[in-house]
Amino acid sequence: MKHESVFFLPQVLSTGAISTEHMEGIPGKIKSLLIRVRAHAVRLVDAWMIPDYLLDSALGRSDGKVYEDLFNRAHRLNPLNKITYNPRYWDNELVMGAEDYDRGKQLSKL
Repeated sequence: MKHESVFFLPQVLSTGAISTEHMEGIPGKIKSLLIRVRAHAVRLVDAWMIPDYLLDSALGRSDGKVYEDLFNRAHRLNPLNKITYNPRYWDNELVMGAEDYDRGKQLSKL
């Protein structure tokens, strides 16, 4: 488990504000604090009252519609679902648009 204390070790030690022995105990202390806070994590985040559009999380929705939002993100918002492709790539397939179907205009060739 990597924390900021490990990344900023040289800078913190250069100030003389903390000794090497104390610095070595920080990752263990962080882990024990995270274990204590974990049970309250949802309530702590809810206390900030971050709006759904900023949080942008299917699991953190305030209305509780987790599965509906997961489906919406996977089905409607996924840009790959807007692409028509030919799984039989060795065939020469033409993709036609609805408005151009009657005229037989070729839109793209996959």
